Amino acid sequence: MMNKPSFAIHSPALPKIFPVALWDVSPEDFPHEGTALENWKFLLKFAVLAPTSHNTQPWLFHIRGNELELYADRTRSCHVVDPDDRELVMSCGCALYQLRSAMAHFAYAGEVTILPDSSDPDLLASVHLGTYEERSTEESILFYAITKRYDASFQMCKSKTLGFLAKRSA
Repeated sequence: MMNKPSFAIHSPALPKIFPVALWDVSPEDFPHEGTALENWKFLLKFAVLAPTSHNTQPWLFHIRGNELELYADRTRSCHVVDPDDRELVMSCGCALYQLRSAMAHFAYAGEVTILPDSSDPDLLASVHLGTYEERSTEESILFYAITKRYDASFQMCKSKTLGFLAKRSA
């Protein structure tokens, strides 16, 4: 395992308690004239909004110039309900899909290599920004759905019913 990243970008599991700034990302702020690093950081804001099993956000991203590596963060594994890390890997796949959706929206024809290093099972994918290309309407529709998604616990936190039940139980 060479240069495995030691950082991660996760979305908060409890938006009522933690800031929801991650969902306030605006496509208009994309750094069109920015560096590869600035572009990756912006694109990752959409990737980390991906749905995950048990709200674990089990990914690590490592940026190297025009390349980004996606690692499984096995420290966020739920060993009892997901002993083989199947759902963990699927959650990382969701983040990868949303990253690719954001790339396509901003007209990057990126190239993805799945499981690029057979000696490192945590390295799930490497992604290159690629060149600029025309974007499709379908890809943009999918992209704009990213910030509209939320899970049931988000609704529960906002629910008047939850507040009512909390008062009644006190």
